[in-house]
Amino acid sequence: MDRRILAVAAKDIKILLRDRQAFAMLLAMPIMLIVILSLALQSTFEQAPLAFDLPVIDYDGSAQSQRLTELLQETDGVTVLSRPATSEANLREQVRDGEHLAALIIPTGFAESIDDGGMAELSVLIDPEEGASGGVASAVVDRASRQLIADSADTAAASEGPSISVVTEGATSGGSREPDVYEQNVPGFAILAGFFMTMFVAGSILAEKFLGTFRRLMATPVTRSQVLLGKVLGSFAVGFVQMMLLFAFGYVVFGLSLGSQPLGIVLVTLGVVSAATGLGVLIAGFARTDQQATAFGTLIVLSMAALGGSMVPRFIMPDTMQTIGLITPHAWAIDGYHEIIVRNEGLLSVVPHTAALLGFAAIFFSIGAWRFSYRMTPD
Repeated sequence: MDRRILAVAAKDIKILLRDRQAFAMLLAMPIMLIVILSLALQSTFEQAPLAFDLPVIDYDGSAQSQRLTELLQETDGVTVLSRPATSEANLREQVRDGEHLAALIIPTGFAESIDDGGMAELSVLIDPEEGASGGVASAVVDRASRQLIADSADTAAASEGPSISVVTEGATSGGSREPDVYEQNVPGFAILAGFFMTMFVAGSILAEKFLGTFRRLMATPVTRSQVLLGKVLGSFAVGFVQMMLLFAFGYVVFGLSLGSQPLGIVLVTLGVVSAATGLGVLIAGFARTDQQATAFGTLIVLSMAALGGSMVPRFIMPDTMQTIGLITPHAWAIDGYHEIIVRNEGLLSVVPHTAALLGFAAIFFSIGAWRFSYRMTPD
């Protein structure tokens, strides 16, 4: 990358870090919101335990599969029913006909995959007519599987990173469980904090313009685009670190799951910070003063956060509002995070969400850069 762009970025980062109180607030504000609102809303997210029978066919017959069965039996509301392997076809028919909410099939080689540090799979059969409740059953199996991995952490193979993938069969739309209070609030307010960086981006650009710094920079071998890209890069770096620290806080303090592919969280975060810095350039292109940038930025960021699900979960909104929310980058970002954190999906699941966020970034930045190129001095 061009050293002149990096020099401008380094300058902006130093300016921000010089004000340690302001930088601390970038972390303190979202952490405060996460803690207070999570504690306040925890009972709202909690659901009464769902009581159901869970037939289990264990093809593996290992100590690991038996321990998984015991963990399931210890779960409130779950009654494990052991079934012989010869009844699988009959069991699948019973689940389809609604005689059982869900059933579990443990395949041959389950324990071997765990001992080898690889990916073990479990199949959860779900009644197609009970998507939401079936999603709860799938989540119960997922939690027991994670506990099984945690219990095996003292083995040499476990340190190599084994994991268990719970594959659902027969579920219709709505089969995935809803996020809990921390799975909703940590990503939601991390996104909100990331977008508050737009005020820093816009304010920094306007300050350079009104103080005449741009004119002095233009007298050096630095182009207008290099200055703008450098300022965006500096804000991007700070915003990315900020969001990663917030996810680390959620993981350490609240035990937030990072899924089997934490890199997916990184990819979505790159998209979020790109969209946020692009929005900052857009605001700077239209605002005439620092005060206008702060007012416009606050209005836009909070409106997007409310509509996109950062402040109010989208899954409790009416369908029309959920659809409208997709005009915001926040909705795409939260859905992307939930693919990894809640549904334990792989990297491919977040590609559409990351692409949408980068699309927002490109639109914001293009319009803002166009306006910026014609407004090098105050009106």
